[in-house]
Amino acid sequence: MSLSTDIDKAISLQYRGFGGYGELEQLRRLFAPAFVSDLQQALAADPTNGAITVTLGWIDKRPYADMTVSGTEDFYQQKITRPVELGDAAIFVMDVFTRDHQSFRMRTRGLIIQAKAAPKASLPSVPVTALSPSRPNLSTNKELALLSNWPEFNLHLANGCRGPLLGTFTLKHLSSPPPYGWYAAAPGSKSAGWNTSGNWRSRWMCAPAVHGKLCNTTLGEVIEALFNRTKIDNTLVGADCIPRRGVYSVGAPTNPSNATDWDELCTILLQLTASNRQVSAGPPGVFVSFPYIPQIAAMVGAAWRKLLGLFKEKRFPVIIIERNRMD
Repeated sequence: MSLSTDIDKAISLQYRGFGGYGELEQLRRLFAPAFVSDLQQALAADPTNGAITVTLGWIDKRPYADMTVSGTEDFYQQKITRPVELGDAAIFVMDVFTRDHQSFRMRTRGLIIQAKAAPKASLPSVPVTALSPSRPNLSTNKELALLSNWPEFNLHLANGCRGPLLGTFTLKHLSSPPPYGWYAAAPGSKSAGWNTSGNWRSRWMCAPAVHGKLCNTTLGEVIEALFNRTKIDNTLVGADCIPRRGVYSVGAPTNPSNATDWDELCTILLQLTASNRQVSAGPPGVFVSFPYIPQIAAMVGAAWRKLLGLFKEKRFPVIIIERNRMD
């Protein structure tokens, strides 16, 4: 089997006996310690990948992007006047090289995920749920405006610009569509029959942020492309970044004047994640690790959900995949 098939299998394991279709409930079920172990096993199955550690952490509140600073308009050329969530989750892949028993992080690639619940059983198209021609501040309108264009925005740690200002960002247009954020759709409450249509090859089906683009790529394929730094249908998945501060900063010194806004945005997300509790699977690293035993993983997952309050709607999960190779 391919790596993406193994990852999609790991994803499906999280939903055995789970009949709910709520977007947030499905997202929480995926971003849980049991999936950390399953994903680590899938990535570590190929010894040429090196030693793999997968870490799951959370940002206590979802960061919000305020695009009013740039006068951003929605798909219907209506001005947006309210902030929008930066996304629902983020995934980072880090290359770590070990020399003389010291580890150095040399490069990182990051991706923001916008999760949505599909309105029916057929595969949805971006932006998954309907845009409003008269409500520019509808979340669907704002999400598409952000992910498809990445205009200048202020980042706050709470809605309504109540949280602290974390910075002002303008992400470079590296490609069309921009590589920084992809959509991921799961079956919704009105998606009866989704798993009999044959088109849903994974519980989460993805697409780049292009209006009308069919969500026909599995989340496993997205993670594999991010991990291997490859494209999907000639489209970039995520973008390279240089975390500049904190425990996930790169080992080699860099010139601060060369830092991009994407570097800084990823640095902030990783710093916010590292300041909270985390759970890891794989070789012992910075944080606690645990072996994968299905029964124990299930108990650990339940315990961590209770301990960390994963069912709070405002948490922003972050998965960090570290690939460690001897130099």
